[in-house]
Amino acid sequence: ARTAPRNAVFSATPLSLVMVQYVVDETGKADDMRRHPAGAWLERVFHLVSVHVSFRCASHGIIALFHSQSENIGMERLLWEVEAVARRAGAAIIDIYESAGGVAVRYKEDSSPVTEADQCADAIICAGLAGLEPRLPIVSEEAARPEYETRRQWRHYWLVDPLDGTREFVKRNGEFTVNIALVRDGLAELGVVHVPVSGTSYSGLIGHGAFRQHVGAARLPISTRARPADSPLQVLASRSHRDPHLERVLQRLAAEFGAVETVSMGSSLKFCLLAEGKADIYPRLAPTFEWDTAAAHAVLAAAGGAILDSDFQPLRYNARGDLRNPHFIAVADQAPDWRGILESAWPAGAGGQTGGALQ
Repeated sequence: ARTAPRNAVFSATPLSLVMVQYVVDETGKADDMRRHPAGAWLERVFHLVSVHVSFRCASHGIIALFHSQSENIGMERLLWEVEAVARRAGAAIIDIYESAGGVAVRYKEDSSPVTEADQCADAIICAGLAGLEPRLPIVSEEAARPEYETRRQWRHYWLVDPLDGTREFVKRNGEFTVNIALVRDGLAELGVVHVPVSGTSYSGLIGHGAFRQHVGAARLPISTRARPADSPLQVLASRSHRDPHLERVLQRLAAEFGAVETVSMGSSLKFCLLAEGKADIYPRLAPTFEWDTAAAHAVLAAAGGAILDSDFQPLRYNARGDLRNPHFIAVADQAPDWRGILESAWPAGAGGQTGGALQ
């Protein structure tokens, strides 16, 4: 091999890359490589280094893209698997709902009702989620819950309400749902809301979109709508919880937007109406728990909407020891200045509330 010039410095790396530093002469100008006695040798070294580095950069990009696509495929598959679990739980709920013997109801310490259907659906969901990969901890309304010191270490976990709208179930008005969410780093990332009476499932995955599937029909994408300029603002309200605070908010919305129409409905169905572009806002100033909202939150967010907490910031999960939600608004259109519109009507000290279920 031809001897290298003194002003070329080489070092070997673990990747067998040759690093070449060509030292400039005293005038600050580099020698013309082609005129240097070792010019051809140096030119080939530079070429090999360039090819090697370009190949490694390209291969890293391909690998990153492959991992990203694999993760996307895996998350989509997980969404459909969770939807299947929710459907199985819904079928068991309907069996009890349609039974001739009626429904036995007992009441928990927070005065919320619980039935055989809640417990049966919970057993099906927990068993179904335990069989999915990755295997993650589960927080369910109907099961013992770990202390916050344990929960706060979790980056990912399942958040479940096996029968959201138990009061509606007991009233037999059909407005109850099965809610399953995957929470990642405090955000509802994946969610399924299944409606047992109609057989309709709403599903959402952040970054992938939201979907609705009627029983026996194709899965269709859904999205929120912009606030309509030529029709009344559609406001959703709880069927079971109306108070003076909510009335003040409704008055403020009417002052801002003109005509307002209020629709009362139970359970997470309100969020689903927002997600599929059939309503505009849902202010919630009565008690809820995190399992009441997480699944529908993921569906709404994937469809383009948002849930804002009492400080008008995105609602987060597993951020405190208490699993109660603060007051919130769920919105289809994120463009309006909701803080500026509603803050004057918002109740003071609207943080975490006392117990209760989403109705």
